[in-house]
Amino acid sequence: MISSWLTEGSIFNMPTLYMLLGYPGSGKTTTALELAKLTGAEMIWEDKERKEMFGRPTFTHDENLTLHTSLNDRTASLLKSGKSVIYDTSFNGYADRERMYAIAELTGAKTILLWVVTDRETAKQRATKDAASQPTRPLAQVIGDMDDETFNRLCNKLEEPHPHEKYMKLDGTKITSGYIKRELSI
Repeated sequence: MISSWLTEGSIFNMPTLYMLLGYPGSGKTTTALELAKLTGAEMIWEDKERKEMFGRPTFTHDENLTLHTSLNDRTASLLKSGKSVIYDTSFNGYADRERMYAIAELTGAKTILLWVVTDRETAKQRATKDAASQPTRPLAQVIGDMDDETFNRLCNKLEEPHPHEKYMKLDGTKITSGYIKRELSI
């Protein structure tokens, strides 16, 4: 069922920043790819960008800072020019979401937080087993499957939306164009 806030102010007729929240392997990238097809929004795919920018990424603080500064600047520029953006990364920490809310506000864009919910075991299977064979996992082609320790660490960092955040839950085991179209009423 669509939440009324999604259609307030003709949200689909103005620049919108779509942010994704969920475990590694929950279906965030699949959601982003389908949403991009449906809306025509620009997709900023962190894993793909990281692979292109660094080749064999190390995930150091400096690498993360360089990458996210570049992606955040590009997001702001696209939103400011009137384009909608699907930012495909794990906005699992509230502080990261808060930075993006500020960018959206400065550019006059709306935000939609999509919480892609998949049970932890299914997500773990997707993220840690044969990930390199999945087209949605470009980093796995370079660095291999995510190890259990990294998966658990990233899952444990997930901060559920705060009471004031407007969000929509999507079932990460049902992601198709039809499902997203129905859930978001687009």
